[in-house]
Amino acid sequence: MKEVFAMWRHTQLVVLTALSAAIYAAVLIPFKGFPIVPGFIELRPANVFPVVFGLLFGPAGAWGAAIGNLIGDFFGTLSIASAAGFVGNFFLAYLPYKMWGYYFREDENMEQNVNSGKKLAVYVALALLASIVCALIIAWFIALLRLVHGGPGTHRLQQRYHGGCAGSCASARPLSAGQAVGTPLDRDNGARRGPGIPASRGR
Repeated sequence: MKEVFAMWRHTQLVVLTALSAAIYAAVLIPFKGFPIVPGFIELRPANVFPVVFGLLFGPAGAWGAAIGNLIGDFFGTLSIASAAGFVGNFFLAYLPYKMWGYYFREDENMEQNVNSGKKLAVYVALALLASIVCALIIAWFIALLRLVHGGPGTHRLQQRYHGGCAGSCASARPLSAGQAVGTPLDRDNGARRGPGIPASRGR
């Protein structure tokens, strides 16, 4: 993991990070207007990029995917859950980069391409694995938010309820004891009396 932070000392890798982030965000943003589940699930054809960025650029591609996703969130879905999206998209790119070499022998060509059936199968397997890890990270974080303080969904539900109740509940005020039973209070001795029943007088 040392390379993840050491790369920031190299100008070329920083440029690759910025390039990856810009491409990812540029493809994410136009599809922000087509949510599947508003605030949670979007149409994201841009998700083909993180795995490719990770295989081609290593940690620079991983940082680019994380930053690009965060930039995209600024266009309609920014929330505390964006932190989970940052981490999840980082590993969406970083895991394929780290695991690519494990599937090949030392004497095999490990160049990052899909010019053989084995490489294509490895690419698909790594893309699926990285996607599952990314989804688990985001889902775990959102579940933790809801466990701790109700989470974004619960908060929106409460706002929706109170907003709908505002007009009908604004006039609801506590009634006095006399109003509640339909009879006035005896202001002389504080006792409640029914209609037509005079208050008792001391003798």
